[in-house]
Amino acid sequence: MVFCTVFSIVPQLIDQAATDPAVLDGLGSLKAAVDAGETFSPQLLQKTIFDAGNEGITFTWMPQLFKSMPAGQFFMTLFFTALVFAAFTSLLAMVELATRALVDGGVSRSRAIQCVGLGGFLLGVPSALSMKFLQNQDWVWGVALMLAGLFFAIAIIAHGARKFRIEQLNHADSNVRVGRWWDVVICILVPIQAVILLAWLLYDAWSGNPENWLKPFDVYNVGTVLIQFVVVLVVLILANKWIVRRCNRPDGENVQAG
Repeated sequence: MVFCTVFSIVPQLIDQAATDPAVLDGLGSLKAAVDAGETFSPQLLQKTIFDAGNEGITFTWMPQLFKSMPAGQFFMTLFFTALVFAAFTSLLAMVELATRALVDGGVSRSRAIQCVGLGGFLLGVPSALSMKFLQNQDWVWGVALMLAGLFFAIAIIAHGARKFRIEQLNHADSNVRVGRWWDVVICILVPIQAVILLAWLLYDAWSGNPENWLKPFDVYNVGTVLIQFVVVLVVLILANKWIVRRCNRPDGENVQAG
């Protein structure tokens, strides 16, 4: 829906640019290419704007869309305000999840929040300083969402889908009753869909750069995904073993969360 809405202004932009080059102001690489003598065309749009990825759609084309609407300035302010709050609330959930894991390992809550906050800030600095690094992380961990969903399904299957549904979804305090269809979705559909999506995304990356598909420091390819997945999985497995050991200590030896 967002892509269709954004791309709907492209024909209008092409028509306006033919008579009024000022409409290209604010379009950075596109305006520079036209000023350098390249012909304004859909192919040039693809090369200069659409290839910029998610940030190109969000910060280049969305403002152009709002610019063409009545009261566009007002709605653009609402859109980016909502975007900020969406990012912030997502960040709170991620910080709480990592904090809870450390607390389960015996770290005090205040210390855990400090560690997670500082770690998240340091990990985010390279993306703030380099657009290519940001694009790489967006690509790698976008693919990782499929892997995370697969791991979630595998964990439920190992625990028992029916048991999980009864204990966690259909408990006494729940107002919603989930049927047996959920077991089929988790045990069959989710793993199949995750594998297919992972295979398709990695194949698409390989087909776009078959010569350097395993180069680990490229922005978009298979190699950068695999190497980062391996590094993070090793770190998480070791961290999980540490947390399990801490949780299995006698109560008197465990650090109390505060």
